[in-house]
Amino acid sequence: MAQTWTTPAGTDPANLALKVALPDRDESLRSLFSGATAPTSPVAYQLWADSATKILKQRNAANSAWVDLLPLADSVRLQLAFRCSGALAAEVLQIPMPMAGRVEKVQIVGSAATSTSAAGTKEWTWMLRNHTQAVDLFSATPSTATVVSGVGGGELAANATYNLAANQNKAVAAGDVLRLTIGAVGSPTAVADVSIRVTLTLTGV
Repeated sequence: MAQTWTTPAGTDPANLALKVALPDRDESLRSLFSGATAPTSPVAYQLWADSATKILKQRNAANSAWVDLLPLADSVRLQLAFRCSGALAAEVLQIPMPMAGRVEKVQIVGSAATSTSAAGTKEWTWMLRNHTQAVDLFSATPSTATVVSGVGGGELAANATYNLAANQNKAVAAGDVLRLTIGAVGSPTAVADVSIRVTLTLTGV
């Protein structure tokens, strides 16, 4: 019967594998290979949390380059244009959602300020609706004459951002169609040039 008691040295190859190499591998996976420089010996589709650029990256299918995926420790927001220019007019603007997410707000920038708007007689009105799901994203219709709590509204200022926040039914699925309905009641102030966009926080990346 053997009577020798031997404690493996810290430099013993088997001990190094159990105490150092395997935990290091687990920690690399747990932290998405985070570091300021790219991990060595990458494989296709491997993830890397680049701490230098604050970007989560993924190795491409050919294993030849890193592809930017998402910002680290932050929400991903995508701004989609309803319209880039043109006079403000009563119309319906539609935009398809490229992926699942949450609608945060609609931003309108006009070249001129509106004035003397009056509810029901002289105003621009706005309603954002998920046409696919048949639900409104504003709890009521704001206008240049009416401010809706939690949504916004009021007169447009020239060359300034006018924010309308979605305050209900924010979730959208990939392929959903958003519909922004702009109404003109009476003869509201003419705005010769306007840009309209929606900000979406992505969840289906």
